[in-house]
This record gives sequence, C-alpha cells and structure tokens, in this order.
Amino acid sequence: MNHIANVRGIATVQNSATMSALMNSKKKAARKTREYRSPLRDERAIQTRTRILDGLVQVMANNGIAELSIPLVAKEAGVSIPSVYRYFPTKRHLITALDEYAHQKGSFTLDEFGSMETPEDIARIVPLTFKRREAIESTLSAAMNSRLGYTMRRQEFVERAQHFNKALRPAAKRLSRKEQQWLTDIVFILSSYSCVRAFRDYLGLDSEEAGKRVAWAIRLLSRGASSANGTRK
Repeated sequence: MNHIANVRGIATVQNSATMSALMNSKKKAARKTREYRSPLRDERAIQTRTRILDGLVQVMANNGIAELSIPLVAKEAGVSIPSVYRYFPTKRHLITALDEYAHQKGSFTLDEFGSMETPEDIARIVPLTFKRREAIESTLSAAMNSRLGYTMRRQEFVERAQHFNKALRPAAKRLSRKEQQWLTDIVFILSSYSCVRAFRDYLGLDSEEAGKRVAWAIRLLSRGASSANGTRK
C-alpha cells in the first residue's frame, strides 16, 4: 500500500510539474503574441507623430509661443487631443522633439561642413549654408525664426560663435580683445540667414549671389584685421 501511495504521490508531483510547464509555456506564448508589432501600425504611428509635429510647426509659424497649446496643435494636425498626449505627454516633450524633426526636414549644424580653422574656411562654408537654409521649407523656417525657435537654438548660436572665434583667431592676433569680439560678432551676423533675406528683400539677390558677397566681405575683414595696428588689451 505504501508503495502504491508513493507511486501516486510521484505521479501527482509529475502531473503538477507538467501542468506548471504547460501554463508557463502558454504565458510565454501569450507574451510573444503581445510583443508582436505590426509594421502597418508602426508606420501609421510614425505618420501620426509627424503630422503632430507638422501641426506644431504651423502653430509656431502662425501664432508663436504665446498661443502654443496642445488643443491648437491637435486642431492644426487634424488629430484628437488624446492622440497628441499619447505621443507627447507634455508640451515640453513636444517642443523637445522639434529639434530632431527640424534636422530631418533639412536643418543642419556647422559641424556637417567640416572643421573651421581659418577665416578662409568660414568664407568657403557660408555660401554652402545659405543654399541649405534656402532649401528649408518656408513654414519650418518661420517656426525656427520665431521667439520659441530662437530660444531652442540658443545653444546652437553659442556653438556657432565659438566656431567663428576659433577660425578668426589667426587673423585677429593684432586686435584688442574687444576688437576680436567685434570681428566675431560681425561675421556671425553676416553668416546668418537674416543676412540672406536682406540681400533678397533689398537687392533682389538669391542665396548664391548673397553668399559670394558675404564670403568676399569675410575675406576682406580678415585681411584688414591681419594688418591692423590695434593695441591688444
């Protein structure tokens, strides 16, 4: 009898182990099923996210930061308000995503054009940046030039000034510290897209012609700085 009881006990344990294994297997299978991602669903998610960012850019271009709100972005994007919150839980998340979006749409940094070590490097690169900026969609350009856009790009401006300061150093050795800063400031403004717009609006010149004139001005300023008799301070 004891032998039969032992056999039954072993069978019960084995059955329990088998059932446990089956349950675990079903759970793993269920997890695998839940983890499956539909390519079509992923594509639609990307499209919806892009539409929301398109809406954000449109709001920024038309209304600026003062009237920026999730409901307004949702209306401009043609999606529901919950859809915006699904992809961007807060307004900060939405604005943070704009930087990557802008680069996907044609925005860029000076690092993409190689190192700048001399004034000639600046003169060479500036016309290229003018062409790239002109190719950026007008709505995105307006958004990035809004007050919020400038706030987002503040660090970019600091880095650009540092690039110019380094590249102008060989030509600015005879200048005082204040004059060196002035030279960097002037080149910074000459290289901005606002300068391109000024050439276009006041002289009817395209980005290529504007680039030629700015490159010439930078070279002339650099030669003048190199031969200056200023007193270093």
